[in-house]
Formats: sequence, C-alpha cells, structure tokens
Amino acid sequence: MRNSLSLQSLLGGLAVLMLFTPAGAETIYKWVDSSGQSHFSDVPRDGVAEIFGAAPQVYSPSSPSLIGVSRSLTTSAGADQSADAAEIVYTQFAISSPTAEETIWNTGGTISVSLQLLPSLTAGHTVRVLLDGEQKQQLGPGVTNTQLTGIERGAHQIEAQIVAPDRKLVKAATPVTFFYHQTSTNRRPASGPRANP
Repeated sequence: MRNSLSLQSLLGGLAVLMLFTPAGAETIYKWVDSSGQSHFSDVPRDGVAEIFGAAPQVYSPSSPSLIGVSRSLTTSAGADQSADAAEIVYTQFAISSPTAEETIWNTGGTISVSLQLLPSLTAGHTVRVLLDGEQKQQLGPGVTNTQLTGIERGAHQIEAQIVAPDRKLVKAATPVTFFYHQTSTNRRPASGPRANP
C-alpha cells in the first residue's frame, strides 16, 4: 500500500512540477524528507538526486530555403509575369490578312487585319498593330482580329509585334505590304449633246 502511495505521490509531484516549471528549466531534483515524503524541485540542494536532465525543447522555424520558395511564389505578380513571359516561345506569329501585295478596293477606308498566333498570347503580353510605322491598335490575350480605319489610297505596310509588360519586343511578324484603291466620287459626268435654248 505504501509503495502504491509513494508511486502516486511521485507521479503527482512530477505532473505538478512540470506544469509550473519554466520552459527553460533543464533539470529536476528529488529528495525524501525524514517522514519518507518525496519532494521535487528545479532548485538543487544538499542531498538531492537529479532525476530529470534534458535540454529544453526549442522551436525552429521552417528552413530558409523553403521560406524562399514560398516567398518567390507570392511575390508581386508583375515581376513573376515578366520572368515567365520571357520564357514563352511563340512558334507561329504572322499576319494572315491582308496578304502580301494584296490590292484592296472600295472598303470605305477600312481594312480587316487577322493574325496567326501559337501558342495563345500569354498574360502580360500584348500585340501592337502598326500601319506605316505608326501604332494603330493594341490587342490583348485571345484577340487575333481587328480593323483599321482611315486608310487612304496607295501602298501601305502593316506590322505586328508582341511586347512584354516592360515594352520589350518579344517577337515580330513579317511585315505585309498591301495596296488600297478607292473609286473616286468626283468624276465628271460624260459629255452628251447640249440642249438647245
């Protein structure tokens, strides 16, 4: 019976001591008084026995390499998109309409422009459409057709360029030269017999 009480006393003392022992304490001491009662403490004294000596548990954060990976995934979208955008390779980029040396008649000064693009335009990239060296349109992802207006008679050149968010040229299509003709509306009427007064 006494052994059972001593064991219970020992376990109870350890539990209480662990609850109230500071996190940094490394050693627990035990001593028995003159009446046979066991006592526990984290303060050493004469005639005590060391019963527990372990290094305190210390929390260490995740390794810096993993933190770096996590941070790289959550950094500003613009910087990441620029890096990803530089790695995109467009296998096909061309002006499919109008075709080279094509003559276009009487469309009211409007022409349709179609592009062939593979793979699709990546996020952050845009397509610039230029007429005779001047930018006329800017197309985003999913747009490969547009119209240019105000076309005057004569020879013209269309260019198409893919640009990154920093306006750096990524890829350029082969320029296309076409000819635009518009029937004049200022023709003089055909001459006929004059009416007698």
